[in-house]
Amino acid sequence: MFFITNSVRAVKYENFLPQNFRDALANYRADYVPERDKLKKNDPNYCGEENRTVSAGKMWFTAFDVHCRAAIRPITYLNRANEFTTADPGDIIAVPSALEVVYFPGPKVPDCYLQGNVGCESEEEFCMTDRHEKWGKWGKAPSGLTADQRCALPYFSWNVEGLDDKAKKELNESVVEDYCGGVYCEDGNCDSFGGWVNKVARDQGAWNPVRGKCVKYRKKGQSCYFMQKKNKFYQNPFLGTADAEFNNGGGINRPFVCAPGLECKDIGQNINTCVNPSEGIKSLSVPRKEWETCGDHLPCDDGLVCTGTEIEILNNTCVVPREPDVCYAGPWWDSMFCPRTGLLNNGTIQTPPCGGMSPEMAIESLLSWLLMAPGESVAPLWCTYWVEGPLNNDFNTSGWPERHRALRYDIYKTFDTLWPKHLDGFESLISFEEIERDIFGIPSKNIDYDTCKTALIKDFNECSPESGNSMEPICILHQELVFTRAIKNQANKVWSLIHWVMANLKKFMSPDQVEASRAIALILRDNWACNDCRGFFNAGVLGGLGYPPLSNKAVDHEKYWNLGHNEASEHVATTRGGHPWMLQLAGQNGGTETAGVSNYQNPFYMPYEQAHLQWKQWEQNADGECVHVPNKSKKSRKSSKKSRH
Repeated sequence: MFFITNSVRAVKYENFLPQNFRDALANYRADYVPERDKLKKNDPNYCGEENRTVSAGKMWFTAFDVHCRAAIRPITYLNRANEFTTADPGDIIAVPSALEVVYFPGPKVPDCYLQGNVGCESEEEFCMTDRHEKWGKWGKAPSGLTADQRCALPYFSWNVEGLDDKAKKELNESVVEDYCGGVYCEDGNCDSFGGWVNKVARDQGAWNPVRGKCVKYRKKGQSCYFMQKKNKFYQNPFLGTADAEFNNGGGINRPFVCAPGLECKDIGQNINTCVNPSEGIKSLSVPRKEWETCGDHLPCDDGLVCTGTEIEILNNTCVVPREPDVCYAGPWWDSMFCPRTGLLNNGTIQTPPCGGMSPEMAIESLLSWLLMAPGESVAPLWCTYWVEGPLNNDFNTSGWPERHRALRYDIYKTFDTLWPKHLDGFESLISFEEIERDIFGIPSKNIDYDTCKTALIKDFNECSPESGNSMEPICILHQELVFTRAIKNQANKVWSLIHWVMANLKKFMSPDQVEASRAIALILRDNWACNDCRGFFNAGVLGGLGYPPLSNKAVDHEKYWNLGHNEASEHVATTRGGHPWMLQLAGQNGGTETAGVSNYQNPFYMPYEQAHLQWKQWEQNADGECVHVPNKSKKSRKSSKKSRH
C-alpha cells in the first residue's frame, strides 16, 4: 500500500479511488446539504443561497447544482416544473438550461461596426472595434444575441403540447425576438430576409474580420491608452485600436478610450490617465476611488489595492482585492472542490493548513491537471478519449487515446519536477503508472469502444453499493468514467497547483525546474479545456507577459504566475458574468440592458503578497501557531520553529 508520510497526517491513495469518491460524495451531499437538495427537488423555483463551500461569490445562484440565472428583460420562460411563467428584469429564476452567462436569455451584442457606428444609445458611448483574422459563432445572431443552437428548433425545443394556438404564437414571437434576435413574421416565413424563419437563421455564424460593440468612454481620473488620433484625410477611425506608436504597437479589445473633452496623459511613473487638458494632475483627488488610477503619489482608498504597472489590463487602477480561499460559483465548472477550503474528492470537508495545500488536495489537483484536454474536440467524459472509436463530429478520433496518454505523462513529469520534495510530508509522489492503473483505471484495461459506451450509459442505481453490482467489471468501469469526468470539471485546481508548486520551490531552481515552469505555459496554451480560456491565455497572458522567465530564482516564477493569473482573471466569466465581448468591467457596458451587471461581477485581482501567504506551506503547531513546514535537513527543522507571525 502506498503512503505519503506526513507529520500531521498519513494519506492513503485509496482515498482517490473512484468508488470511494462517488460513495463518499453521495454521503456528503446527504449529510451536508439535505435542505438544499430537498428544496431544489420540491420547489421548481429554488435557486440556493450564498455560502463559501458551494455557492461563493456574487454569482452564487448560477452554481452547477442549482443552475439559476438573472432575467435580463421581461420574459416568459419554462421553469423546472415545465410551467410557463414570467419574470421581470433582475429576477433570479430557475431555468432547465441556459447559456454560460449570468443572464437569461443572453444579452444582445449589436454589431455597431456593421451598422455604421449609429447603433450606440448615447453620447457617452463609442463603437469599440475588435480586429482579427475571423470569428465564428459568438454574439452573431442578426441583432447581436449570442448564438444558441436551440434557436433552430421550434419553440426553443420546449414541449408546448399543453398550450393553445394563441399561447404558442405569443411564446414563439418571444423566443424569436427576445431569445434569438430574429425577426418574427405572421405567416412564419420571412422571404425578404433570405429564408430566415421564425426559428431564426439556421446559420448564425457569419465570419468576419471586424466586429464592433458599443461601450462607454473612460471617465476623468481613470486609466487609458493612447488611441488613434484623427487623420485629416480619414476623419472617423474606429477607436478600439491602439496607435502603433503606443501599447507596443498592438491592438486592444478593452474600452480604454477617454471621453470627448478629456485626453489620455502620462501623469508620471507611466500612469496614463484621462484628464482635463487645462487641469492635469492637479484635479485628481486622493484617496483614489474604485476604478480610478493610482500610484505611489495617488494612493487608493481603504479596502482597495492598486493593480500596478506590470499588469497590462486595467493597470494602475484601484480595485477591490480578491478574497483568498474562495472559489467563485458559476455554471462553468464545479466550485464545490475548492483547493484549500472545499471538499476533498472522498467527500470529506478538509481542514487546510495555514497556507499551502494538504497532501491530499495536492494530489487531487494533480489528477485534475492530468486529464486536461481541448474540450471542444475531446474530453475524459467521452469514450474516444480513452479508446479508439468512430468519427465524432467529423473528427477522426483514432489518435486521441495515445495522444492524451502522452500528454498525461508530460504533465506528470512537469509537476514531478516541481514537486516540493524537500518539505516534510511531500518527499515522494505517487508514480504515473500507479495513477493510470489504480486511480484512473481505464488505461490499464483492454476494452473496446462498445464496452466503454455500455459502461458510460449505466444508471447510477445499477452500480450503487445497494445494487450488489458495484464490484462487477462493467460497474467499476462506470465508476472510473464518472470519476474522471467529475475531476476534469474541477478547473479551480489548475491555477492552484501552479501557485502551490511555485510558492514552495527552493530559493534557486534547477535548470529542469525552469524548463518545467515554461512547459506549463506551453501545455495551457495548447490544451486548456476551455477553448476561450485557451485563446485568451495565448493572446492575453503570453501575448502580454511573454513566457515564464529564464531566471533560476523561484520568486521570479512565482511572481510571473501570480501576474498571469491576475491578467487571466480579469477576462474570465466568473469575474465578468460572461464572455468579455458581452460584458465589460467598471460599468462600461453600452446600453441599458446590462447596466446592473456589476451586481454580479466578482473581484479578480489578488496582490502577490496575499497569494504568497495563501500558497506557501504553513502548518499549525501544538500551540495553534502557524509555522513553516520544515525541510528535511536538521538545520531547516530548527529554523522552522519560528512563528509565522
